[in-house]
Amino acid sequence: KYISNVLSKKKYTYEIQNTYFSQYELIDLAKQAYLGMFDKMLINNFKTNTRLIIEYKDKFLIFNLEKREFKIESSKNFKIKKPYLLIKLNPNLLYNLLKGPRFAHWNNAEIGSHLSFDREPNIYERGLHTSLAFFHC
Repeated sequence: KYISNVLSKKKYTYEIQNTYFSQYELIDLAKQAYLGMFDKMLINNFKTNTRLIIEYKDKFLIFNLEKREFKIESSKNFKIKKPYLLIKLNPNLLYNLLKGPRFAHWNNAEIGSHLSFDREPNIYERGLHTSLAFFHC
């Protein structure tokens, strides 16, 4: 019982980071990371019409994995079009994931349950989750 009380109060590194980054810096990293991931999808001959959507504060970063398109929409105007994979996560963790595996890795974040997924239809696309490992600069 004593150990569980101590562990429950422990914070992850990304939760206590005081790293300042601008919204524009994060969006620029996301664009660069997306191009790299898209190229890796082409090399691996993986195609999908699923949209990758990442919730970032009051915005949604939307990546069209079929047409190599990227856009940002505010949460006020946003309507999700199927099929999609929506990922919710801590903004500091997202920043670290986009900077690359030296800072954080998508596979570890997924395995450690630091990412929240919502998908429609509720079908796991192995190729999409494999491609996420390359979603960094």
